[in-house]
Amino acid sequence: MSEELFEGLLDNIVEEAVEEPTPAKKGKGKGKEAPKKVMVPEITVYEPFVGIPTGSLEFDYAISGRGLPRGSVTYISGPKGAGKTALAIMTCVSAIQQRLKVAVLNPEGRWNVAYARDSGMGIPGKDYRLYVPETLEDALNLTDDLIENEQPDVLVIDCVAAMPSRVEHNGTLEDEHMGKEARTWSKYFRNRIRAIARHHTAVLLLNQFRDKIGSYTGGNTRPGGNALDHYCSVGIDLRTPDYHYDNEADAKARRNPYGMRTSGSSWKNSLCQPQRPIEVELFLVPELSVNKLAEVVAFGKRYRVLTSKEGGPVAGGYHFYEGKPLGASKDETIATLASDLELMRKIEGEILSAMKGR
Repeated sequence: MSEELFEGLLDNIVEEAVEEPTPAKKGKGKGKEAPKKVMVPEITVYEPFVGIPTGSLEFDYAISGRGLPRGSVTYISGPKGAGKTALAIMTCVSAIQQRLKVAVLNPEGRWNVAYARDSGMGIPGKDYRLYVPETLEDALNLTDDLIENEQPDVLVIDCVAAMPSRVEHNGTLEDEHMGKEARTWSKYFRNRIRAIARHHTAVLLLNQFRDKIGSYTGGNTRPGGNALDHYCSVGIDLRTPDYHYDNEADAKARRNPYGMRTSGSSWKNSLCQPQRPIEVELFLVPELSVNKLAEVVAFGKRYRVLTSKEGGPVAGGYHFYEGKPLGASKDETIATLASDLELMRKIEGEILSAMKGR
């Protein structure tokens, strides 16, 4: 290479090096780049949360007084047969009657379509969407896709304990994957809890108790890790229910119950005071339904919608509504409301208004 050509190339390199901007110095002082401003919208208007009535005044009261909260996660846990799926079906029936979108994820693949149809949910694919994911990752990806695109009003996941992680599903029985599900749930909620709030989806998570391992005192634990406890707005634990039988022989043999009382309490509630008791009377035959007449009478007395003759609290005598006697006892009042469903709905509406105001 000639000397002149070499000097020309060197001049070009020097010019390019001079024109290149100097990088910002690290640390404080002159030459440090200013941090980029991130525009975060400020919330200046308070909007109270909106709830979806569940069809049970007891359940509505235990959650918040307004029903299943939109844009939040409601977490129900309990032993087997506690009534978790029954409460979910009841909530879905109420939402479908309000012409809302409902989606159900059932990884076990044991969703009783006929029983749900007879209870008022209708037919999958027509009245609501039913999915059977195989793994936890598939369920969460499907949940994300549904919330972003389909935007259901109610999304039920039944249940958390039945969903294995993908590595567990694709592995062998000898493999151990401690904490994999818990980390996956935590990662999902950290990234997607804002999408649930943004699309106003009411998510209902069901979980089943498991026995603690290595504990001398026994006790129960919830599969899925502590992230489910942290990110839910309402957490409810159910207890073993009491079943109702037609006769003493069925009660002794514990067979053919016609109803059940599922009970529990809320251990976490970001919407109202926690530890509210819950006792829901359910009919199991001929289809799943709530004993709404008994709930209307009980909550009518609690909120002074039903009063005594003088306008005070009912103390076992006549039940009055707007000065009109309904019955001399609870059973007579229930019979009166059963014969006049329009009056029952009117009283229920006043009770719901009173519950929202507290």
